[in-house]
Amino acid sequence: MVIAHNISALNTYKSLGIAGNSADRSMEKLSSGYKINKAADDAAGLSISEKMRSQIRGLNQASTNAANGVSMIQTAEGALNEEHSILQRMRELAVQAATDTNAQEDREALQSEMAQLTSEINRIGATTEFNGMKILNGDKTKKETADAVTASAAVITLETDALKNAIDANTHFIIDGQSWKATAAAKNAESVTLTQVIAGDVAANSVALTISEIGGSKIKSITNTEGKAKKDAVVGVDNSVYFHVGANSNQVINTEFNDMRALRLGIVSEATDATSVAANDGVWAAEANVNNGTNSDNVQFSLNISTREGANISIDVIDKAIKLVSDERSKYGAIQNRLEYTMNNLNTTAENMTSAESTVRDVDMAEEMMSYTKNNILQQAAQAMLVQANARPQQALQLLQG
Repeated sequence: MVIAHNISALNTYKSLGIAGNSADRSMEKLSSGYKINKAADDAAGLSISEKMRSQIRGLNQASTNAANGVSMIQTAEGALNEEHSILQRMRELAVQAATDTNAQEDREALQSEMAQLTSEINRIGATTEFNGMKILNGDKTKKETADAVTASAAVITLETDALKNAIDANTHFIIDGQSWKATAAAKNAESVTLTQVIAGDVAANSVALTISEIGGSKIKSITNTEGKAKKDAVVGVDNSVYFHVGANSNQVINTEFNDMRALRLGIVSEATDATSVAANDGVWAAEANVNNGTNSDNVQFSLNISTREGANISIDVIDKAIKLVSDERSKYGAIQNRLEYTMNNLNTTAENMTSAESTVRDVDMAEEMMSYTKNNILQQAAQAMLVQANARPQQALQLLQG
């Protein structure tokens, strides 16, 4: 019998600690609802769970993005619905003005309404906004064309960035159907000078780069030999709208919101003075101008229905405008339907992913409660046994007393 080292008490104390720690872990899981509360609980499971959480939150946000995209499209489509109504009324006015039962003052009254309706189409196109962005004035349209490089400009300069390290003396460019060649390598140069290539003077091993292949911001400007800039030489600017509809990068659906003002619809003239309009076969009304939908002082001229001939021409012009608006609305409808299907798919995927993440991370309350009960009983038993183990050294006193 020894008393310096109470081995029974030490063993019991160890078991009490193990049971207590297990009970604490069970309490933590039961109180949080998760079986993984820290990396030590399940390192691999934690990594899998966090990756799933990223996907779930991304999918939920993508669904919100798609819903916002639908709202944006509905805003544009609603505006075009009004343009359709206006165009139908304009066509009705043109048909009314085409009959000679009208007196001249009747046609003039019809012409006045035609001008007002044209101004309203311009206003709708210029002011329709979603979240502060104008969406029917052409700002959200993909632009792929460059300003023409005239044949008289024998030498032009392209200020380049990423391309400058790849250009050598054999690099050819096709710009607006004309072939140009670098005069020298452009390694680390801020610009490269090109000369126009004469037919048959293209090297067999040269590489032709079209405007679209060169890409948007890689061309900053084009100048001629006198150093005069060629308007805007930015090529391939993509101003179309991208709806991010996935949990990961570059998972997008894009569309364009085209210019739907009167000029693009073809129901106003491009001329800005009455003289030019009057000389245009009576198609445009020289004395009935309309606001062009901007804050500028320039005006445009509406269709001329003050004569029978003009009214007949106007019917055909308005028919084309109606078709253009119909095509645009059809495009919006197709994109909206696609986004709604996308939302359904995103929500279903998020639900399934949440179920998978739950399997990895959520605690089974019934199972964990059984574990907690077991550990709690073991802890109480260990406490009782520790009392007994601590009492055994007292027996040594009986030997001393004897």
